[in-house]
Amino acid sequence: MIIGKIVNTNNKGQLVIPQEYREMFGITGNMNLNIIPKSTGLFIQPITRVIPNTPTDDVYSQILEKTVGAWNDDGFDETTKKRRKIELEASDRRRKEW
Repeated sequence: MIIGKIVNTNNKGQLVIPQEYREMFGITGNMNLNIIPKSTGLFIQPITRVIPNTPTDDVYSQILEKTVGAWNDDGFDETTKKRRKIELEASDRRRKEW
C-alpha cells in the first residue's frame, strides 16, 4: 500500500485536499471534480474541460424528438418481406446458373 498524505474527514465526511496536491493537479476553488469509486477507494480527478452542446447537436436532438415514431406505420415489415423475397429469388437464379 502506497501512503501519501493522511488527512481526516470532518463530521460530515468532507475532506480537504492538501495544498501540495491541489497545486500539482491545478485544482482551484469551485472546480468540478470527477469522483470514481474503485474497489480499494476513490479516484478523484479534476475536470479541466467540458465540451458543451453545440447548436447543431440541439437542432438534431429536436428533430429526433419531433420525428420519433414517424416511421412506425410505413409498412416497413412489408418492405422487408419484399426485399427478402427478391434477394432469395436472385440467390436461386445465381445458384441455378452456377
